[in-house]
Amino acid sequence: ENRFQDAANITISKDDKEPSSRIVVHLTPLKHKFSQYIAKVVDMSEENVRDSVRTFLASGTNAALINIHNLHPGHHYKIDNYRVMLLGRRENTTTVVKEQDVVMDPQAPNFSSRGASIVATETNITLKTNLMDKALQDSFLISYRQVSPDQAFPPIELSNVEGQKQLELFLNRLNPGHDYDVSVVAVKGEVKSRAWQSILTTKPSKISSLTALDSPPNCINLTWSLPPDSGVDHFEIAFGPPGQEAQKESAASSTRSFTACDGLAPGVASLFSVTVVKSSVASSPVTVEHVLRPRPPTAFNIRPDTWSSKYRIWADVPSEGRVDGCALSVLSETLDRLEMTEKVDANKSTCEFLLPLKPGERYELSVQTTSLSTKSTKAQRSLALPPAFDMTSFGLSVQEARGGLEIAWPVSDLFIEKLKDLWNKVVGLDSSLHARVSQPKSNDTRQFETSPYTLKPIFISNLTQGACYKVQLYTVTKSGIVSDARFDESIRISPPPIDVTLHSVSKTVASIRLSLIAQKNITLPECQVLLVVTDENGLAVFDRHLPLPSPLSDVPLDGLRPFHKYIATTQDRPGPVQNSTVTAINSFSARLFWLHPTLPNGIVTHYVVNIQPESGESWSVNVGASGGKSPSMEAVVDGLRGGTTYSFLIRAVTEAGMGDPPAVSDAPRLLMPIHAPPRPSSSPIVVPASVRPHTVVLSLPSTLFDTRNGPIIRFSVLVTEIVEGSDSRIEDQSNASYTWSEVQPFHHWPTYTTAVVDTGGHSPPPTTMILRSSLHYANAVHGHARFRHYYHRYCSGSESTVATAWILLASITLIFSILLGIVCFVLCTSGGGGKPDKKPFSDASSASKESQWRALRMIMTERATECLARLGLEHNPENALPIPAQAAMVHPRSPIGRTDLDGGAPSGASANGVQRAPRRTGSLRERTGVDHTLDNLPCMPGRPLPSTIMAGADTNRSRPVPMDRFAEHVRLMSADSDFRFAEEYELFRCVGNGPSSNAAELPENRAKNRFTNILPFDHSRVKLRARDDDSGGEDYINANYIPGVFSRREFIAAQGPLPSTRDDFWRMIVEQQVPVIVALTKCIEKGRDKCHQYWPDKDHLSLLYGDIEVTLLSETETSDLIVRELRLTPLSNPLAARTLTHMHYQAWPDFGVPDHPHGILRLARLFRRKLPHDAQNKPVVVHCSAGVGRSGTFMALDRLLYDLAVGRPLDIFGTVRDMRMERTMMVQNEV
Repeated sequence: ENRFQDAANITISKDDKEPSSRIVVHLTPLKHKFSQYIAKVVDMSEENVRDSVRTFLASGTNAALINIHNLHPGHHYKIDNYRVMLLGRRENTTTVVKEQDVVMDPQAPNFSSRGASIVATETNITLKTNLMDKALQDSFLISYRQVSPDQAFPPIELSNVEGQKQLELFLNRLNPGHDYDVSVVAVKGEVKSRAWQSILTTKPSKISSLTALDSPPNCINLTWSLPPDSGVDHFEIAFGPPGQEAQKESAASSTRSFTACDGLAPGVASLFSVTVVKSSVASSPVTVEHVLRPRPPTAFNIRPDTWSSKYRIWADVPSEGRVDGCALSVLSETLDRLEMTEKVDANKSTCEFLLPLKPGERYELSVQTTSLSTKSTKAQRSLALPPAFDMTSFGLSVQEARGGLEIAWPVSDLFIEKLKDLWNKVVGLDSSLHARVSQPKSNDTRQFETSPYTLKPIFISNLTQGACYKVQLYTVTKSGIVSDARFDESIRISPPPIDVTLHSVSKTVASIRLSLIAQKNITLPECQVLLVVTDENGLAVFDRHLPLPSPLSDVPLDGLRPFHKYIATTQDRPGPVQNSTVTAINSFSARLFWLHPTLPNGIVTHYVVNIQPESGESWSVNVGASGGKSPSMEAVVDGLRGGTTYSFLIRAVTEAGMGDPPAVSDAPRLLMPIHAPPRPSSSPIVVPASVRPHTVVLSLPSTLFDTRNGPIIRFSVLVTEIVEGSDSRIEDQSNASYTWSEVQPFHHWPTYTTAVVDTGGHSPPPTTMILRSSLHYANAVHGHARFRHYYHRYCSGSESTVATAWILLASITLIFSILLGIVCFVLCTSGGGGKPDKKPFSDASSASKESQWRALRMIMTERATECLARLGLEHNPENALPIPAQAAMVHPRSPIGRTDLDGGAPSGASANGVQRAPRRTGSLRERTGVDHTLDNLPCMPGRPLPSTIMAGADTNRSRPVPMDRFAEHVRLMSADSDFRFAEEYELFRCVGNGPSSNAAELPENRAKNRFTNILPFDHSRVKLRARDDDSGGEDYINANYIPGVFSRREFIAAQGPLPSTRDDFWRMIVEQQVPVIVALTKCIEKGRDKCHQYWPDKDHLSLLYGDIEVTLLSETETSDLIVRELRLTPLSNPLAARTLTHMHYQAWPDFGVPDHPHGILRLARLFRRKLPHDAQNKPVVVHCSAGVGRSGTFMALDRLLYDLAVGRPLDIFGTVRDMRMERTMMVQNEV
């Protein structure tokens, strides 16, 4: 090998880009001196890590450059270069050009490579990576500093460990949430590698003290704090209901609060989380769950409830958000606190509480709605509790009597006892009833005071005839708190009678003289005389209101025709009624019969019946006059008492006043029959602490002794021993009248009479009594022979087991006795139906069975008799009278029978809040001999009607008012908070209770009714046509024909279709050829389904319902009305396609009225314009939700607007009544 002398021109150096793994040899000066250059590399490192000898040639693309690559960092290499011989020259001749030692740079660890990791916590950063194989380094130098704020840390030198495969660096004592500039360098001897450098961020600290508070109106405000040593770029906030996708928001680093509003609802729980973010590194989230406070009650009030004898507190639940319940807090004057809660389900819109509060005392009341244990703000009231007032519950009556007004309490002892208990609870023991009577045009005011504890009636005398008086009744507590409710009505005293005489007459002129019959207590300015003169054909020639005459006043009549008869009359007080008779129905009810007065002297508005007992105070009731032409009247009066004699005085009433009474000798009298005492509603009670070996004390409730069938003159107490394990019964006639001494020889005592108590029928029975086993009264066997029959009749066959003793009480009227009650010392159970054991007091099993059946028949008979007696309707064929006209009369202060004659309380509540009175179809002939149904009985006593109603009208069916007097009629009816309207509306409760609804109650049709108490009558329901595949109930739909202006079937009132009845609805539209549909409800109201959408809309222009295609042709929308034109195409007959109009009014709330009448009036007029002329009067379908409230009001409005247009009298009462005869509850609410 020859050495090359000019080696200085050749450079051998580490590559600038890869100094740890590449050497570059530059041959530029010697490029053409040798044919080939060879670089030989020898690793001079330690033997255990030494690399093999390798050779490299110049690159084919660049012969002046040799790249020596894939060397190992930190290794020591020696390079030999040899000259390459050119071909044609001597072979195997090489020359050493240059020789040089090179130590490769070490290589810094790469913490960003695959398999490496960087883990940052709040105060530490851990770096891990794999070291390169055969890479040599002596140590690692780590330098790092905090970026902002700038903070330097001392560098760290980490020695290399031989054989180490991984490198792990740990930086601690750092600040959370900050950026750090970290560099790592590998060192080999004096040579340092290029640095690995990166910005690393520590994990921010999580927030602390995260709180959520409500922020009005529907927002939640979050606040938190952050440790001062933690850095932050921004905060990330996520919120939403648990289990749902959360909304995400960002907050600046400087803020420590955030207000969330979107997607939150009152009473609904939401989950909130806050995360600290620094350079894309997030802290651990902090979460909190919070319920947005529910809305408080929208309305909150309190009033006394006379039915429960408590105070009713109610609060309207808001419809927005979620409400689970209500919480009530009541704080009394003595600082006694009462707290109650009530759950609220989706179907309830109010919370109600019943509390036994004391009237007159001051209370602090607060109500909150609750949701998920979160309470709303308080609705608070501080008030002194007003006392209750209710005319019906108090049984008060106000009526004209003896030239004045009388305010009277009820006379029934049982009613008074209940009234006192009610009065004590909701009025106050020391409270009183106040009456104030005044004249509007004078300062004369009279005040009176009474209470049920004094039962002092109030009589206001010396009132002016014909004058109007304002009567106010209210209750006042001892502290002066006045009831909110009150009786406030203007009552006009009957005007004085007028005498009409013919003063002079000529061919064409006559003079009529008017004079007052009596001039005592007359008010001339307020009274007028209506004088009507008619000719012989009934045509009025003079019809005028005249001032009340002075003692003599002549009215001239001219323009008369010669030799013609004229009649001039004014209403006067009627004459006495004729042929009044009375018959007993049962012990406490009687039926009155009379003929109309021979001289009615006007239109008889009602009759006043005065009932006078033989001893005690009298009372009066009103009976509505029959609207027909029948010459007779009939009425039923309740609240009487068996064994008492009553006289009945009947007087007719016209607008002129009350008529003359009949002669005293003509007043019918009746001794009420005595029947067996009714079965009591309670039982005797054994005083627990009174049981001794030989005595026991019985408590006898007053309800045990019901005296309506006659006074109780005697009652007896029977005792029987019950042997454990045996079946002892009272059935043997021989032991029915045993006394205590007579049962001593028996091993087991049979039934015996331990006491017979005589009350005489005058004094009330005792409330307690002591029974002694050894006591034997001398009169204990008195009447036992008479008892024996009844004891066997009512007691034989009764069984009891698992008891020590029975006590049986029997009460006796003047004639009858009946079992009152049974008390067991331990436990009484009815005997089973299996074969009885041997009876100690039975002679044979056959007799036992016979007596059981006999007892069962007697008990059933007695129960049926009792039920009829409660109704006052026992069948008595001997007293049946074939009377064509009748009226119902109820003692105004009697609790018996009032519900039946009123028509009953509504029953059966629905989602719509609608109630329906029970229907009764039994006939009076079956019970009283009168051939009329119970539905024809008037609901309440009649009262004078406004004079604006046309004379001669049957006011039970129609009450027409001329247009020129309609404004005055509305004024009269609206007086005293619409009292007369409310009173007239109450009459509708009895209308439409008789017709059947059998089709609606079939099992297959029940699901087709939206409300269970709004069912179509059978006689007027719309029947769908039969189809080939018809099964039971396929002809049924909840709809009725309703009369209108031009036809008895002008309308169809239907319920809002259900999803299951939608196709049937369109069948009805097609089959009835309906031209217009009027919809008066939204599909959803207050979150509740009111009507299924049965029409196409803009999203679905054409829909198929069954085999009927309905297409939307056009749609015109205003603020409250949408008018749609629809085309109906039966697929079975496409040629029969036709169009109809769908009018959808959306501004009428359920159970309310529109905000302004203009909209509904515009709808009514537009409806008539849209209705095509049709000689056949095809029906129009009107529906709301139930098809009775808003639908009935719209139909009534249409009829009345037509009457107004053609000048007919307006008959609101008759219109509603006519509709209610075809569909129940039409015009559902009085608003």
